Amino acid sequence: MKRICFVFIAILLFFMIPVVHAESKYLYDVIKEEAESGGLAKEYIGEHQDTVDNSGNDKIYYYQSTSDEEADGILSKWNLLFGGFCWEMFRTTDSGGVKLLYNGFPSDGKCYGSSATIGSYRYSVYDNLSGLGSVGYMYNRLYNYENFSLVTGYFGNNVEYNNGIYTLKDAVLSSSIPSDYKHRYFCKNGSMSCTEVYYAHRTNEFYKLTGGRNIDDFVYEQLYADDVNLYDSDFKKGIDNWFQNNMLNYQKYLENTVFCQDRTFQGVSSFDPDGGIMYGTYFYHHLDNAGFSDEEYKNAVKLDTNLKCNNVTDRFSVSNEKAKLKYSVATINLAEALLLFPQNYDGYGMNGSKVRGYNSGNNGYWLLSPYNFPGVTYGWHVSNTGSMYYFYGSNTNSIRPSVSLKSGAKFLSGNGSKDSPYIFDNIYSSVNVEVVNGTKEFTIEMQDLTQVAYEEEVTFKVTPIKGYQLNSLKIVDEDNNEIDYSETGNKNEYTFIMPSSNVTIIPSYQKVKNSVEVEEKPHTKAIVIEVEDAKAVVYEDMVKFTITPEEGYELDFIEITDTLGNKIDYKKTNNKNEYEFIMPDTDVTITPFYREIKKDDIINPWTRNYTIPIILFMLMILVL
Repeated sequence: MKRICFVFIAILLFFMIPVVHAESKYLYDVIKEEAESGGLAKEYIGEHQDTVDNSGNDKIYYYQSTSDEEADGILSKWNLLFGGFCWEMFRTTDSGGVKLLYNGFPSDGKCYGSSATIGSYRYSVYDNLSGLGSVGYMYNRLYNYENFSLVTGYFGNNVEYNNGIYTLKDAVLSSSIPSDYKHRYFCKNGSMSCTEVYYAHRTNEFYKLTGGRNIDDFVYEQLYADDVNLYDSDFKKGIDNWFQNNMLNYQKYLENTVFCQDRTFQGVSSFDPDGGIMYGTYFYHHLDNAGFSDEEYKNAVKLDTNLKCNNVTDRFSVSNEKAKLKYSVATINLAEALLLFPQNYDGYGMNGSKVRGYNSGNNGYWLLSPYNFPGVTYGWHVSNTGSMYYFYGSNTNSIRPSVSLKSGAKFLSGNGSKDSPYIFDNIYSSVNVEVVNGTKEFTIEMQDLTQVAYEEEVTFKVTPIKGYQLNSLKIVDEDNNEIDYSETGNKNEYTFIMPSSNVTIIPSYQKVKNSVEVEEKPHTKAIVIEVEDAKAVVYEDMVKFTITPEEGYELDFIEITDTLGNKIDYKKTNNKNEYEFIMPDTDVTITPFYREIKKDDIINPWTRNYTIPIILFMLMILVL
């Protein structure tokens, strides 16, 4: 008996235990909490720009390792399953999103970096570049360099342009480009003046300048002009094709982030007397290292982890007309890679890192950043061991796409490890309806609003039943903050942008109010509508009115019609000249019709109006 009681109590307690459902958690908070707890993530300090208009103001957090042990820790924390692929959450964005790096296909729900790269593509269309604009994620061939034999002539340190003629300034006579690298301008015929001037970037690379342009114009036009990004590079085409074939159904979860390929010059000196080549905003050193020690050569190179994107033409985004992407996808740049694993430059590349490298069976991959232009094209490359170095742009290399989840992205389960990656939660929020007034007096038509993504456009239609109209409409989030909405242009239809929480649509209804008009006919003395406001009579209210004809006339009949001409029923009350009807859901018009009262109808007892009653009265007297 005791055993039976014990089993019964155990079963009862089991069913009394509340069922706990898994709650979603924000992915942004995963990296934020790792940083705030002193873990393997840090808060970014410095300039940044993840939006085209620089409107982002959220804090940026990023993973960083300075040892193999820390790298192993990161590799067990940042794995995510999204869109059927494995991704690495390497940093947050200043707009509250989470930036991801592609990490291949999952195997039995696990993410071990299998096939972590896609395709094999060239970084640049051109090997020997024709001007600065020829390199980039997108490009335009604006200038073609020329190579010809020089004649003995003048080389100027600067030029002056007047009336269509260039004149060399501070010129020296030489049969070749002066060795001081300070006198670069020359006329092809060797004279002091010409209509077209050349600028010698190298001994065999001359750029023709016309129309008053100088080297500053040459630089500006190729990096900042509106048509800098006219064509797609090979590796952009590869990324776009992959996204189109695999991720189109998931682009609604992606934020409009900036992918920065900063081609900023370190001043015109890259094309000026002191020599120099542009190595992106991240690197700069002299044209070659002749005459410099290895240490000086290394010190001349500047590593930069700044996330500020200096040039509008380098802020690749779906909303930037000067650097417009087809989809919100590209790849990471050098600054982001350096944040993951800080490095010193050894004159060629940087040491490996587990957080950047994968199994030896995987290929290396391009970064978004250029290493060198113009001259022979180089792009930054990461090997399968995680080493970073420059690589010929005309060579083919693999790619790792990068996307950025919108603010509010959540996960349903997992701990971020390879064996148990976070599972992206695409069931973000729901839309509920709470009616303040008129609970049963309306219908509301909506799309399926039980699974709504952040920033998805929500369209709904409110259709009141007959006699009711919308009095007010409010949409609030979970914190009771009001959400802006607008009319779509279709009858009773509205739209709003979904926030990152559940929302409630709160419509309030009221009965329709319409007017009661009177069409006054001749011989009307007075018509009184016995309502508070004849211009705003509530649907289904009882409307009473009195009609007083002019003397000598009486009411023949009344017509009450709605706006469509339909007749409204009415009846007489017990009060003199008073009538009543039920107000419909439209305006109504009361039209009285009269007839004249003749004199004999009033004073002659034998008129047709009184003959029968009088005869009956007289018969009654005789009988009595």
